Amino acid sequence: MTSAVVFLKPKPRPPPIKKRTTPSNKFLEALDQIERAVYEAQAAGSRYRHSSQRLAKIKANIKLATQKRDYLFARQSLGHGIYSAIKLSKMSGRKRRCTSSCPVKSFMDSIKKELGPSAFDTFMSVNGDVTLMFAIDDTGSMSGEIQAAKDIAASIVNHPRDDTVDYILSPFNDPGLHK
Repeated sequence: MTSAVVFLKPKPRPPPIKKRTTPSNKFLEALDQIERAVYEAQAAGSRYRHSSQRLAKIKANIKLATQKRDYLFARQSLGHGIYSAIKLSKMSGRKRRCTSSCPVKSFMDSIKKELGPSAFDTFMSVNGDVTLMFAIDDTGSMSGEIQAAKDIAASIVNHPRDDTVDYILSPFNDPGLHK
C-alpha cells in the first residue's frame, strides 16, 4: 500500500485595503455643506427657539432625509442642529471643562447612533461615494463604435472593487434620424 502526500496550497490573501491618507473630495464637500448650514443658522439668529424639542425634530429630519438619500437636506439640517446644540449648551449656564466641541460631539454621536455606523458614513461621504456615467451614442451608423463602447463599459462595471460604485447609462442619438 502506497500513500500519497498531498500538498495543499493556502489561498492567497487578498491585498489589504489601503486607508486614505487624505479626505475624499466628497467628504470635504459634505463638510462644506454642513459648515454653510451652521453659518446660515447663525445668521438666522433669533428666528428659531433653540430647545431639546427642536433638536429631536432635526434628528428626525436627518434620519428621514438620509433614508430618502436626500443628503444635502440632511447635511443642512445637521448644520442647524449643531448650531442649536451649541446655543443650548451656552443657555444652560453650566460651566464645564468642555469647549463648544462637547455639545457638537454629543449631537454627532447621537446622530450616528440613530442612523447606524454604515448609514452615517454614507451620509457624511466618509468613503467618497463614486458615480460613473456612460454616455453612449446609439445611432445606427455607429454600430462598430457602440459595440466597442459596450465592451469597455462592461469591463469597467465588472472590475472588482472594494467600494460601491453607482453606474448611470445615458444613451443618446441624432433625433432627426429616428422619425
